[in-house]
Amino acid sequence: MIRILIIYFLLFVASPIHLFAQCNRNADSLELVMLYNSTSGPNWLIKWDLIMPMERWYGISLTPEGCVVNIRLYQNGLQGKLPDMNLPFLEGLNLQFNSLDGPLPRFTFTKNIGEVRLDANNFSEPIPDFQLPNLTHLGLSNNKLSGSIPDFTGMQKLGKMWLERNQLSGQIPNFSNFPLLDNLYLFNNRLTGLIPDFSNLPNVSYIKLENNLLIGTIPDFKNLPNLYSLDLSGNLLTGTIPDFSNPKLSDINLSGNQLTDSIPFFSKLNSLQSLNLSNNYLYGRINSIPLNLKSLILANNRLVGEIPNFENQTRLEFIDLSFNQLSGVVPDLKNIENLISLNLSHNKLSGDLFEFTNGHPKLQVINLNSNQLSGTIPTYENSPALVDLNLSNNKIEGNLPDFTSTSLWDIDVSNNQLEGMLPQFDNLPNLRILKISSNGFYGKIPDFLWRSNFLRLYAVDNKFTFSDLLPVNPDLQVFEVGAQKPFYNDTIINGVADGELIIDLGIDDSIPNNNYNWYKENQSWSPPAGNDLHSNKLVFDNVKISDAGRYFVRVTNPDVQQGLLYSEEIGVKVCDAVNDSLELVSLYQSTNGDNWNFRDNWLNFGAPISKWFGITVSHLGCVQSIDLRGNNLSGTLPALNLNTLDTLILNDNAISGAIPELKIPFVKYLSLRNNNFVGSLPLTRLDWMNIKSLDLGQNNLVGSVPPDIGDLCDLVELKLDKNSFTGNLPEELTKLQNLEIGRVDFSNNRIDTLKEKIIFFCPFGDGILANNPSFDRFQSICNIKCDNFSWSDLQDSSWLIRILNQLKCSDTSCHIISAEAGLVYVRGLKFIYTKASCCRDLECLDKEDIVTFYDCGGHIVEIASCTNGGGFCSTSGSISLETFHLLQFDPQWSCKHNINIGTEVVNKEKPEPFQIGKHTFNLSCFPVPVLDDLFCQLSEVNIDELTLINCLGMETKCNYLNNDGLIILSIADLPQGLYQLEVRVGLNRYIGKFIKR
Repeated sequence: MIRILIIYFLLFVASPIHLFAQCNRNADSLELVMLYNSTSGPNWLIKWDLIMPMERWYGISLTPEGCVVNIRLYQNGLQGKLPDMNLPFLEGLNLQFNSLDGPLPRFTFTKNIGEVRLDANNFSEPIPDFQLPNLTHLGLSNNKLSGSIPDFTGMQKLGKMWLERNQLSGQIPNFSNFPLLDNLYLFNNRLTGLIPDFSNLPNVSYIKLENNLLIGTIPDFKNLPNLYSLDLSGNLLTGTIPDFSNPKLSDINLSGNQLTDSIPFFSKLNSLQSLNLSNNYLYGRINSIPLNLKSLILANNRLVGEIPNFENQTRLEFIDLSFNQLSGVVPDLKNIENLISLNLSHNKLSGDLFEFTNGHPKLQVINLNSNQLSGTIPTYENSPALVDLNLSNNKIEGNLPDFTSTSLWDIDVSNNQLEGMLPQFDNLPNLRILKISSNGFYGKIPDFLWRSNFLRLYAVDNKFTFSDLLPVNPDLQVFEVGAQKPFYNDTIINGVADGELIIDLGIDDSIPNNNYNWYKENQSWSPPAGNDLHSNKLVFDNVKISDAGRYFVRVTNPDVQQGLLYSEEIGVKVCDAVNDSLELVSLYQSTNGDNWNFRDNWLNFGAPISKWFGITVSHLGCVQSIDLRGNNLSGTLPALNLNTLDTLILNDNAISGAIPELKIPFVKYLSLRNNNFVGSLPLTRLDWMNIKSLDLGQNNLVGSVPPDIGDLCDLVELKLDKNSFTGNLPEELTKLQNLEIGRVDFSNNRIDTLKEKIIFFCPFGDGILANNPSFDRFQSICNIKCDNFSWSDLQDSSWLIRILNQLKCSDTSCHIISAEAGLVYVRGLKFIYTKASCCRDLECLDKEDIVTFYDCGGHIVEIASCTNGGGFCSTSGSISLETFHLLQFDPQWSCKHNINIGTEVVNKEKPEPFQIGKHTFNLSCFPVPVLDDLFCQLSEVNIDELTLINCLGMETKCNYLNNDGLIILSIADLPQGLYQLEVRVGLNRYIGKFIKR
């Protein structure tokens, strides 16, 4: 190799050089050898044989005189750094898709004097900056080049530049010396700074700068008359979209930036065919669209209003308006005969689905996912080219039609209200994927499951059983059935003691290998001897009172992996008249029955219990109701064991002692009001899952109110007043969403702690917590309801501004990210909400929404978390999932732009108080967070009461001074955390929050 280099060098220096005056083949060959050695030539995929003539070297083209005119070493395994070559006749350099690294060379011209070749930098005199003066095509894309981009001064013939997909950084030069440049490809790098206006590139047609870190506003490029395609997507650009005036501009992609304001009319763009403004913060209505447009993508913005019919845009082929706030109905788009793809997903569209009755013969994709569409599914018979149909996450009813579009490949109707049996789909020979999860489908899966080209069935959360699903096609790529909706109606079976009782599940009679796993009271349970664990029947030969209770069953089958069936709750009541009569005798004796006011037929020999005063029996003769109110009962209440009892009314008596462990699992109405009961509530309350009315008021009960009362979700009445309950009123009670006004009472107790979530009890009136230590706090919580406030009333609220500023509007872990805030009514109350959305993939199939609800004092009331665009949600219970999915959010703010609210930084040293209720105000404190002393400015001089509450809702103590309305709190000894400060001055209440570091 060294010998070859010496030969070339001697040949080179033996000839005098006249730069650019004539071709110097030997000089060019040495430049190529330098390129070969610098880029690990021996390791190339196709190597050069340096002994062979230069014209036989791979990828090299020569002029007739023998000088290098083109280098094309595309995807040839080049590694290392690119040398500073001097090839004056070179026109094309293509080194794309290699592993070149290091900085871009300046392609500096070098002098050769005698036998020594020296770089121009070795000379003190100015050297002309000849940088490959004849180069027209520069292709270095898809390498690992780094550093900044030089201005390439002197390459005035350059027409096309491909530097995309490298690691280039720094600012983009204005390229002022490229009058012939046509293509400028710099996308997928790390370029920063502002975008130049490229005013000296009159011939540029393609500018592709997407997926960099560019900032600032978008130039209008008014001096680029030949601009045809502009792609600035995936940067950090802000401001408004220019109303471009480039007459040839056909393709605009500004997606994935932080652009704001409404969409311009583009009235001067008569050649525009493709417009992509998705994933910005644009808002407003869709106005005039250029007539020649073929592709319109405005997804993931804040566009509102109805979708126009685009009646004049007859050339439109692609429409994507997804992830907006568009409302109204789906337009018929009858004049767009060339339409290929329609994506209106993730909006607020309502009404019936449109069938496009005039026909769209070229339509291939319909995506209406995640709207509020209703009605039934059309057959789309006039769209014969339809390939992909997505109607998921709507409110569509009825059956799934037997489509006639033979091109259909993928159907997604999951998470609707569809039902019935699946069609045979005999007209869909190309069907590959069917998604029907979260509907009400049932019946045998048709034979399309066995077609050789059918790939995937998603059928989770329907009404299929294993009889419907078996056998399974082993060639399917995906057969996802998961858990189905519960079978067997929620019911109660009545049996008679010592008789036979059979629970017939009514499913899968012909399936012998199902596994039936039984549970009683949510605990695993083994059926009586003689039962077959593979049978769909549970048999009690001699049912006993101990067999009464709540059952359910989980069913699996080894041939359906991950398949699961489970039943609704099956209540079993066992009537044992002898047991019931003995229980009534125990009640009579324990409560001094001889002293009752009325005891007709009690303990009378021969009188059936149905004739005893206050007793009602079922059709089987067992006790159903006991009503002995105001009957002078005294003594103690026995631990009654009456599994058929649904009503127990013993109020207005004189019964004393503790409430026993009552075995009345199916009780619906229980009143022990106005007695002398003492102690805490019994654990048997956990069995009262059907209870509707619980009245334990006016006794002497003590202890804390149990949080698990919040699990008795059927309660419409809950009265615990006039007792001695202490501590916290648990926020779990707010899960009781069936409670009725006038039937809730916690008054006259010693409850001293409340959480903000108790705001859901405000509609029940102040009186429900009267005469409790927490009464004032309850009033303060209710005073910061948002009912009387509009969004504009909150514009000076420092807590709201702080929350909005904390919402993420950019996150590298999210492909698409957005945030909004506004107002929403929940259970009759108005709240502030914020919603943060993150899509972790381009199609937003992996999406998470976090919705946080606040009262008008800035307290978090509830948080809901949803994945997959709202399909799977969870809350902490105060807002049921059913209620959550019906909420009508009213957005007033979104990322990077304001809607009737300022986002200025609040001066924490002299903040203005903000009125949030008739007599309740925000208290302004500083510094926040605080370490030792907290200063709170009050507009009034004197204070009546100061209360400090920690994050658990418990009152805590601190020392403070009041210096003419400046409150100074010494909190150095407090633990770290969040605190709320409440100050009362007469009828006015001031509330503030701070964080102790």
